[in-house]
Amino acid sequence: MIPNLFHKLQIPETIPEDLLDTIVELQQRSSDKEDFIKKCFLYIVSNWWWNRIQLFSHFSRIFQKNIHTIINSKWYMHCTTMNYILRIILVKSSLFSEKDIVLRCTHT
Repeated sequence: MIPNLFHKLQIPETIPEDLLDTIVELQQRSSDKEDFIKKCFLYIVSNWWWNRIQLFSHFSRIFQKNIHTIINSKWYMHCTTMNYILRIILVKSSLFSEKDIVLRCTHT
């Protein structure tokens, strides 16, 4: 089974300071929750990217769960890991709770 696809990884107690700073900055620049989510998404896709070819050549990265390691690798990221980062940002912002976030599987 692919990690993070059918269950939620636990939100870490501590996250990198620069991610906390980013969360605060995104909140200040956002007009409402929807705007915040859009800005978070743009932050993630501007720092990490995904494609199907890289899926296989960087398969071991899908098992990475340490947020400090994940945040410091600013290039290829699996979509499930990007979702994990988004979830962390949303919950740590205090604008959303775990209950607000529902897992769904979609095909692109």
